Amino acid sequence: MSIYTQRTQQKLFYCQLQLQILQKIATYDELQQVALTYSCAEAALFHLQGAWRALLGEIAQAYRLDPHIATQAADLVELGVPREQVIPEALHLQSLTEDTFSWWRACQRRYEQALGLGLEQASTQNTPTAPLLLATDKQTSDALPLAADLHQEISTYLQAFKQLSENIRTGLSEY
Repeated sequence: MSIYTQRTQQKLFYCQLQLQILQKIATYDELQQVALTYSCAEAALFHLQGAWRALLGEIAQAYRLDPHIATQAADLVELGVPREQVIPEALHLQSLTEDTFSWWRACQRRYEQALGLGLEQASTQNTPTAPLLLATDKQTSDALPLAADLHQEISTYLQAFKQLSENIRTGLSEY
């Protein structure tokens, strides 16, 4: 088992642990529920992003490409071009990234939303004393949903990712 396969599995396991915590949030008091909901959701989505990067490394390693350069699916496609090598797994991942209705794009949007929640750029000035981010009160519709809804949504992403990685590994073992 390659180091990238181990890393992918590790990140998926960490995501699953965060989902278990998210599932038990109702046992905490209200203030802790809000904080735990946001932190667990963000952490679970972060680990899915890490699993994606590790999966790219798995594919690169299988095709004897430099896994450190492949940070996006498009990078893998470009790495195969000079060698006149078509990498179907990279093309599939790239299509998931570009398709606005794919589960992966939905996961990325949710991750970006979780990272940007309550934060705005403080200023465009690049001075040493200017704050980089300002916390703001965002009581709008772009707030993260309830813990139960997040758990279901992220669980769906996790299952889809597990299926994707299994399919890719099956294809790579045939290669």
